[in-house]
Amino acid sequence: MTSPPRRWIGLLVVVLIVEAIYVYVVSAGKIWDWPGYMGYYDLLAEGFRAGHLYLQVQPAPELLASANPYDPALASYWMGDVSIYGGHYFFYWGPLPALLLAAVKVLFRISQPVGDQHLVFCFLSLMAVSGALLLEKMSRRLSAPAPFYLLAAGVLSFALGGPALHLLASSSVYQAALTGAQAFLMLGVMFAADVVFEAEARPPRTWRMAAAGTAWVMAMACRMSVTPAVGLLVLATAAAVARRHTPAAGGQRQVFGVPAARWRQAIRVLVWTGIPLTAGFLALLIYNKARFDRWFDFGLGRQLTTWKFTFTLRYYAANLYSYLFRRFSWSCVFPFALVPYLPRLSGPLPPWIPFQKGYVVPEPIVGLLVAAPITWLIPAALRGAVRALRGFAQAPGYLWYAGTFLVIGTVPLMTPLGLYLATMRYQIDVAPGLLMLSNLGVWTLYGQARATPRARRAVGILCASLATATVVIGLLLGYQGYTGHFQRFNPELSSALERHLSFCPGASH
Repeated sequence: MTSPPRRWIGLLVVVLIVEAIYVYVVSAGKIWDWPGYMGYYDLLAEGFRAGHLYLQVQPAPELLASANPYDPALASYWMGDVSIYGGHYFFYWGPLPALLLAAVKVLFRISQPVGDQHLVFCFLSLMAVSGALLLEKMSRRLSAPAPFYLLAAGVLSFALGGPALHLLASSSVYQAALTGAQAFLMLGVMFAADVVFEAEARPPRTWRMAAAGTAWVMAMACRMSVTPAVGLLVLATAAAVARRHTPAAGGQRQVFGVPAARWRQAIRVLVWTGIPLTAGFLALLIYNKARFDRWFDFGLGRQLTTWKFTFTLRYYAANLYSYLFRRFSWSCVFPFALVPYLPRLSGPLPPWIPFQKGYVVPEPIVGLLVAAPITWLIPAALRGAVRALRGFAQAPGYLWYAGTFLVIGTVPLMTPLGLYLATMRYQIDVAPGLLMLSNLGVWTLYGQARATPRARRAVGILCASLATATVVIGLLLGYQGYTGHFQRFNPELSSALERHLSFCPGASH
């Protein structure tokens, strides 16, 4: 199934618009000058280039002389939020961004430091391109091709909606690890989708299965907490391939009520996606052993911080509220929808949420259902998944798409939900999956309304309006970032925007 050249050209234009907005946001409107907040991954990249696994920064002598360098009394000597062991600094974040950065610096002979904002930009760009290709193919595979304006709205809402621009405007090592994981998860899903839909006509190509597994282990090498999601994605892909494979007629041996040929196809997917996954996972364990003398020590317990991470199910309700429903603080001053540091401006937790003791919201956060209105269409996708589950043969591929996006949109947040705090950056753990699921809801509603012109127009207007609102709010979040990105690095532009766009009584326009 091919798409008309004009559709591909239009999709390219949409992606270029996304890239232009990314450049504008990361540079605070300066285009060529990209201000940065941190350059942590460059320190590890330089360590790799020097032939060792620790950061190219020497701990303070006071820490090296102490029997307990983790003592908060020594906090003035710490390098913020890193791990220390054996007299060296290490990261508890995944090593892949640093490995990629080291390779680029060697290839292009770059000697100066490279800030984390460059990594975040590249990872978000990879995610946007992978998502655009996935959406374009999805819109054709599930029904007759959706109108291009809905495809364009879907790509823009996916790439610009939710916390993406907010993170780009606050680029640091945290955002680099998080966006890297999501970018490679989405890249793997793009390859896996081709594997699933190829299975109906012929056995899927080996390289596509291996590419999906490679992309997914790269996601794990950015953020290890996505590992459970990766495992579920592999199983879902193997099951979908087996279900879509049509065995040869006659004489099919059954194993547990399933034709043996389908079992063979499922095993083939598990093998070829599993080879790079297993190799990459073993490499990460060897990396841990070489750093901390323990296979499963990722460095989190050796963190130099007074905010030690502790996990408990008791904070799930509070975090679910924060990540889904926490509101903006509205103002008549541009950018209108404010997400400040002061939690009292965002509203306290509702009294019906249990166990609020010790729970904090120390950083900006707004609920995804508030910031990305297109997510209101998720129920349409879930309803379609239930219908597909009841008659899978009548809805080939739909259940795989819905299940895959639901996994990416829920499972990676299971660990952060148990922490004592909520923050905007952890929302990116699930936002891409939920935004994809939202667009699946768009195709579902439009497909159901296609036969009636009036209903088709109404659904089109509704979906385009929700996507537009999602993009606009995403742009406002990108203007702010964690610390007032544009106000901090481009005060002249910020002042002009606030002066001309604010609508407070008596404001100068």
